[in-house]
Amino acid sequence: MKEAPFQVVFAVLKAVWRFIGYSAASAELPDDDPRQHDSDFHGILNYRTGRLDAGTDPFGWYERD
Repeated sequence: MKEAPFQVVFAVLKAVWRFIGYSAASAELPDDDPRQHDSDFHGILNYRTGRLDAGTDPFGWYERD
């Protein structure tokens, strides 16, 4: 009978550990492509930065090669 509490505690810890693992695996990661969130959705596409801007970047290019 002394082994039964140990097995229950072990089973509970195992269930908690799996729950934490499944929760961490299902968490959404932040989007690494901020172009849509940072742009104003108007302007000219700057192919150097990949964002829309006013077309005044002196080092940017605005026509497709």
